[in-house]
Amino acid sequence: IICFPIKDDTGVIGVAQLCNKTGGKYFSRHDEEAALSFSVYCGISISNSLLFKKVQDAQYRSKLASDLMIYHMQVPQTELDGALQEVQIHCTLPPSFSSLLFPTYIVEEESKSISLAYHMFEDLDLVSRWQFNPH
Repeated sequence: IICFPIKDDTGVIGVAQLCNKTGGKYFSRHDEEAALSFSVYCGISISNSLLFKKVQDAQYRSKLASDLMIYHMQVPQTELDGALQEVQIHCTLPPSFSSLLFPTYIVEEESKSISLAYHMFEDLDLVSRWQFNPH
């Protein structure tokens, strides 16, 4: 029997053994060197497979986080319809709305802030780009 360590950068990660040499009674020095060379490739393969597993886990967590964010970003249709009705009701804009100095703290009602956000989307041409139907 000949045993040899399988190593990576951090140290020993495994042990391999060769048993019952065919073609002779004993393992030679050449057999030991071949086994040590083989152990280097074993270490590289094990390290690569562990790294691949870490990458797969990270991709899975990233996809899960993305799916959760998309799920929680969806707005129920009833809430959207109510907001769009309020936009049509509150069509008057403050005179300084188009100014960069518009003080947002003067908007006290939630329905008015929805209306102002909708008008901002119209100004930026996002309503037509996203095919947002206000009716």
